[in-house]
Amino acid sequence: MKKQELEKGMVVETRDKLRFLVIGDNLEGKDGYLELQGYKDDMKFGNNHEPGYINLNNFDIMKVYPNIFVITDYNVMQQPLWERKETPRLTNDEIAILRNIDKKYKWIARDGDGGLCIYKDQPVKQGNPAWGCRTSYADLSLFSNMFNFIQWTDSEPYVIVGLLYSRKR
Repeated sequence: MKKQELEKGMVVETRDKLRFLVIGDNLEGKDGYLELQGYKDDMKFGNNHEPGYINLNNFDIMKVYPNIFVITDYNVMQQPLWERKETPRLTNDEIAILRNIDKKYKWIARDGDGGLCIYKDQPVKQGNPAWGCRTSYADLSLFSNMFNFIQWTDSEPYVIVGLLYSRKR
């Protein structure tokens, strides 16, 4: 979603979980407002993502909720229309593990029982509680207490090289 797609009445949520109502060119909150002109097209706040600027990324828009003027039941928690997906931050131990597994394994996922596995080919959910694929996989349950960002509820498994590459950005 882009900034110009925001409509009057939508609700946005920042990285710090503050919510604002979109009204005209402003985001109105209970304790103040933010001007939409301070946001880039990707809904990140200001120039804070460029080297040398003060880090104000707590104001980045992370979720956009439907127009509140069309919500019929205020007691029902609304699902976001859009949510920023960010690459997880790996710990040094997680990086070491991923760097040292056999390169034939390309995917990593967590089963419904909390077990962690790596796969040669992209696995698919085979019902609760397991992912599966036609080729080999390896059990990483020894490390189930790590990689906490990987959940059974994920719609897709993670690409191992993608996790390692994204940390360099």
